[in-house]
Amino acid sequence: MKPYLLPIFVLLIVGCGNRNPANIVVENRIRQTEQTDSIIGDSYERDTIQGDFNGDGKIEYAYSESNPAEYYSLDEVDDGKPNNITFSNPTIPAIETEFQIERLTNEDDLNRDGTDEIGFFTRAVSRFGMYCVYSLRGGKWKEIVNLYTHDSFYGEENGNAPDLVRIDPDRKGYVIIRTIEWDDEISWYKEIEKSVKIK
Repeated sequence: MKPYLLPIFVLLIVGCGNRNPANIVVENRIRQTEQTDSIIGDSYERDTIQGDFNGDGKIEYAYSESNPAEYYSLDEVDDGKPNNITFSNPTIPAIETEFQIERLTNEDDLNRDGTDEIGFFTRAVSRFGMYCVYSLRGGKWKEIVNLYTHDSFYGEENGNAPDLVRIDPDRKGYVIIRTIEWDDEISWYKEIEKSVKIK
């Protein structure tokens, strides 16, 4: 063996021998997502909520996966990255949307059918967007309420968690929504509340 190769072999052996073994972490997905409300990685932001979304009396976890690039550039909307809500119970189908998902919320049982509804704010390139509420019916998700809104509703004055949809106590099958409408007098949007029928 050539004498100049011996130091190279020694360095390789010492360098490889001093490495720490790879850490293998096996963690329950539910525990991991419970501990982290928002995971910002290469392409996703994630929210996690819990509720009884299929009416079986058991708690499930819902996880949103959203491509944050959609908020910043319309050019990146169709980049193939998913915007969806998946569940810890694999029998519950995913909710898929076209735009970024924010503020995943358990809206409780708005239509009084024994299942919790899911709400979320969705938008593309504006501070304005739609707040959508979905209910699981016959194994399929159905949008039951949507309203036009602005992310200023999520400010500190609203506790960062505004109540945009609630049951109308005076009308069965209706909810009170908190939305915005254009006001010609002030040439801007104003906040209003109104009662709407659940779809």
